[in-house]
Amino acid sequence: MTVQEDCYGILTELGLTKLQINIYLVLNKLGNAPIKAIAENARIDRAHTYQVIAKLQEMGLVQKIVSKPNLFNPLPLQEGMQILFERKIAEFKEFEENTRKKIEGIKQQELDRLVQNEESRIVLTEGKEANMRIFAKLFKNIKTTYDGIFICPENFCRYILRILDGTEITTRKLLDNDVKFRLIICNIEEKKVPTKIIEAIKKLNQKGTFDIRYTRDGTASQFGIIDGKETYMLTGTASNVHEKPSLTSNNPVIVAMAQGYFEKMWQKAQEKQVTKQKSGDNN
Repeated sequence: MTVQEDCYGILTELGLTKLQINIYLVLNKLGNAPIKAIAENARIDRAHTYQVIAKLQEMGLVQKIVSKPNLFNPLPLQEGMQILFERKIAEFKEFEENTRKKIEGIKQQELDRLVQNEESRIVLTEGKEANMRIFAKLFKNIKTTYDGIFICPENFCRYILRILDGTEITTRKLLDNDVKFRLIICNIEEKKVPTKIIEAIKKLNQKGTFDIRYTRDGTASQFGIIDGKETYMLTGTASNVHEKPSLTSNNPVIVAMAQGYFEKMWQKAQEKQVTKQKSGDNN
């Protein structure tokens, strides 16, 4: 197999037609040649030879030498293949960019369609394991804000300790991504919050994304509001909060009601922990 024959397949892959390859290889064999000689050696009529030569000139593979008769000078095979190869890379990069844009456009269309078609839902979940899974799923979906009410210090303590111990990776990521937390701890007069937790609160407050307030008022439900778009409510008491039915919903009316209740509680709550005044204490 000659060098030219070996190049035939590569030139095909680089985008040349059979006629273009035939004439380009003939020219590389002849060197400077007139149309008559090119047509005879390529065994193609002159009309087609002129058309193909003109195309090869556009590609930069052939140069015209003005003389009598005019001669045509081919770019050496190595240089010609390099030009075609670089052009192929440029075309692929353009194709890749256009394809990526198209894919992103389709993704956005699908996302818009899902958002538009998403129906309001109210889901009731029972059982401790199911409730914990629902909570974990919602918590991982937080993008910007989380407003929550804890019905007792114990629940809040467990929550904070997971952050401090580094076992709750999701929580650390949320803190690092500047998700805004607002938490209300209720019934604080029943049991004293451990010193370790108070110190943890101070550290978290220093980040500027973690705001905590306290209240003596109780609440019938522990609940959270995610990004102002979705809410969950746990209906159990302090001791069995995850064992009772829970409700999750993206219904705008329910979310607005939960958000309104939280805002009222937030305004009433205090930024520093308060303690129950002992009977007989006049100060």
